[in-house]
Amino acid sequence: MFFYIKKIVSAFILPPGIFISLLFVIGSFLIIKRKRFFAFSLIGLAVIMWLFSIRPVTDIFYDQLVSDYTPNVSNLTADAYVVLGGGAYGKIPDIGGSGILVDDSLERVVAVVRLYRQKQLPVILSGGSVYHDASSEAEVMKRYLTELGIPENDIISESQSRDTNENAKYTNVICREKQFEKIILITSAYHMKRSMMLFQNTRLTVIPLPVGYLPAQHENYAWIDYFPGNFDHIRLIIKEYLGILYYTLST
Repeated sequence: MFFYIKKIVSAFILPPGIFISLLFVIGSFLIIKRKRFFAFSLIGLAVIMWLFSIRPVTDIFYDQLVSDYTPNVSNLTADAYVVLGGGAYGKIPDIGGSGILVDDSLERVVAVVRLYRQKQLPVILSGGSVYHDASSEAEVMKRYLTELGIPENDIISESQSRDTNENAKYTNVICREKQFEKIILITSAYHMKRSMMLFQNTRLTVIPLPVGYLPAQHENYAWIDYFPGNFDHIRLIIKEYLGILYYTLST
C-alpha cells in the first residue's frame, strides 16, 4: 500500500504534476470567484499539460515518428557509416580527456561500434559545436570511437554542421570527395524521419538504421500511467514534428 501512496504523491508534488495541481486549484478558486474565463483557461492549460505528460498520449505521437523505419542489419552493403551527433558537453572532464556525450550521441556511437565489428567500413561523424562549446560533437565522438578500438584512419570527422540540414549538406560533400555513393545512416529512432527527409535530398543512397528507441508501451497501461509523468519524451517528439513541418514548408 505504501508503494502506491508514494507513487501517487510523487506524481503530484514533482514537476510537472505540482504545476498541474496548482493550475487546477487556482482555476477552481477563480470559478468560485466567478471569473470563469480565467478559470477555464487555467484548467484547460492544466488538462493539456496533463495529457502531454502521460505515456499513452506520448506513445501515440512517438509511434508516428518511428513507424517508417526499423533497424535491419541483415544487409550492411554500403560505402560508409554516417553517425549524426546528438549532443555533447565539451568542457566536462572525462576518462579520455575533456568532453562527454549525451545519451542520444552515446547510443549512436555504441551502435556504430557494434556494426563496425560486423563489417569494417569508414565512419563519418557529423556534428559541430552548436553552442560554441570548446569541442564539437564529432571530436568527442571520435575520441570515444578510438578508445573503443576503431582505427583513427577509418574515422572521418565533420565538425561544421549545427543542425540536421547541415549534417546532410556537409556529409554529402565528404561523400562526393571520397566517392561514397551508399551510406548507412545512424541516428536515434525519433530523429530518423526528419533525417531521411534531408538526406534523401542528396544524391546518396541512404540506408536508415535507427537506434536508441524510447520506451513505449502501446497497450495494457496501468493506472499509474495516467498520472502526470514528465515532459522529457514529448519535448523531443514535438521538436521533431516542428522540424519536419519547417523543412516541409521550406522546400
